[in-house]
Amino acid sequence: MSERYQLGDCSCLRLRKMARRVTQLYDQIMAPAGLSVTQFGLLAHAWFLKDVSVSELGEHLVMDPSTVTRNLRPLVDRGWVELKVSARDRRQREVHLTKAGATVLGEARPYWVEAQRQLRDMLGDQRATLLNDALDTALDRLLPA
Repeated sequence: MSERYQLGDCSCLRLRKMARRVTQLYDQIMAPAGLSVTQFGLLAHAWFLKDVSVSELGEHLVMDPSTVTRNLRPLVDRGWVELKVSARDRRQREVHLTKAGATVLGEARPYWVEAQRQLRDMLGDQRATLLNDALDTALDRLLPA
């Protein structure tokens, strides 16, 4: 290998580093709510999508079903979500937000809003908007692996 790799040009590494930094920011701000941003996202999607299957939730979050299930386990253990056999397809499990889960989600929302605000302040309104637009476009154009 005589050619040196140009790691600084790697989009994947940049995106992963960015994702870790943003996750650290959100997790730090959301810590008083007792949730990570990943857990908040799962609860919010369970609330928004209503009775979504584990595989459908994975599609929305761009996660494989086993990763979704592994991330749901602490939420199930805390009584914030329930996994039930789907009435539509008995081979599928659906994610149901419990009353306690809805309460925790509501209590965590102000922390999430604050994390959103702080990120936007750090990046600036125009850059934050450009970043979100670029990410949305990339997600739309990139096909599942």
